[in-house]
Amino acid sequence: MLSWRRSHRSLLIVLVFLAGALRGVAADPPARHEKQPLVGKQVDIELQSGKSLRGVQIEEAVAGKIPGTIARLRVVDLNTGSRPILGASAVKRVTAADGTPLLAFDEPTRCLASPDAATLATIHQAAATTKQASRQATSKPNEPKSPRPAKKNLKKPASPEDEAARHKRNEESRAEFYKKTGVWLWPELTADEQQQALTVQKDYVRKVSERFASLNMRLDETEHFLFLSDLPPQPASLYTSCLDTMYDQLCKAFAIKDRQRVWLGGKTPVVAFSRGEDLASFEQEFFKNRIDFRVTQGLAHQLPSGIVIIGCHCGKDPYYFASVLVHETTHGFLHRYKSSQVVPNWLNEGIAEWVAMNVVARDQGVKRKVRDAILRVHQTRSLGGDFFTTEHLAPNQYGIATAMVEYMLRANPKAFRAMIESIKLGEDWQSALKKSFRVTPEQLTQQFGMSIVRVPNLTP
Repeated sequence: MLSWRRSHRSLLIVLVFLAGALRGVAADPPARHEKQPLVGKQVDIELQSGKSLRGVQIEEAVAGKIPGTIARLRVVDLNTGSRPILGASAVKRVTAADGTPLLAFDEPTRCLASPDAATLATIHQAAATTKQASRQATSKPNEPKSPRPAKKNLKKPASPEDEAARHKRNEESRAEFYKKTGVWLWPELTADEQQQALTVQKDYVRKVSERFASLNMRLDETEHFLFLSDLPPQPASLYTSCLDTMYDQLCKAFAIKDRQRVWLGGKTPVVAFSRGEDLASFEQEFFKNRIDFRVTQGLAHQLPSGIVIIGCHCGKDPYYFASVLVHETTHGFLHRYKSSQVVPNWLNEGIAEWVAMNVVARDQGVKRKVRDAILRVHQTRSLGGDFFTTEHLAPNQYGIATAMVEYMLRANPKAFRAMIESIKLGEDWQSALKKSFRVTPEQLTQQFGMSIVRVPNLTP
């Protein structure tokens, strides 16, 4: 949590390897990165899902195989700083700020193209020529083409009996692991259990909406979130886009194949208010939690049952609010990773801050905290005395935690991943650090001091 959060939350962290996922995808062949006239323009994008991105800037337009088409867009959300990558099939149309149509999804080529009829005719002709040439290159002369055999669906859907048997094996495995380690791993729910959990989540959101009926709160349901807010549609859409993009990046980082099973029910509630007073009322009524909304902008409630609920208010700075959303949602996501085992506070907060810093580039708050913290450490020649042991970092220690996490990630991402894995499976963090990085906390501090702070013999 940020310095304004004081909670019993089980904050679990594994995002080391997130570096690659957060900082882009592999480069396409140079030939496909031809200069596009739309790059740099602010546009409105209507997605196939029905959502819209308003006033985003096109940062990259990757050309398709057919001249005149675009296979992928990368845009910059000027409010949150997020940079979602949109495949052509996810986009319905792209228009200029004045409503002029610029691009539309073209079904025959499965790419984005100008909606102009003459241009489309040229593109379709080129596509037909390319397809014909490809057929001729792969077929033998004067030989009739054999009909393509129908693909067999080798993977049969699991029967209720098979799913029940698999569920029983998973539960037996969890019980055996608990006997050995004292740690309960999160259960793998059946499809019916997942649906029941989603029903519970939606019922919760309905109750919140009814309680704050005077605010006319609106539910934006995305693939992974139930975003309930009284925010205007445009900023709400931008924030949910930021959340979904971050969720995808985290799934890639953790190599999670079944992305619908991270949250209970596949989706988790995010309750966002325009006013801090309403967040305070929400916390008091639904969690018996008294907060000062002037210093608390967001909280991630991580319940023993595995349910995650995020409450927040947008404040005055949209970039900072986006950073809060990323920070809190990261905590919730990591709470659902493997088990509810608690990771030490310095590591919890360092990773959450590091992720927010990388995802919401337009918010400079975390970077400032890092610079200020390094300057302070250089003067005091200490991390504060209780950096590794405190349950709640001091405000000036958040920047240290962020810098420490970045240092460890750069030094050895695989070791970092192994360390977090060990902690989540029940090993104490000092042993996990020693096994993965082959150092003690004191030795790690000295290495950090020499490499980052330029202070020899730095103490915790």
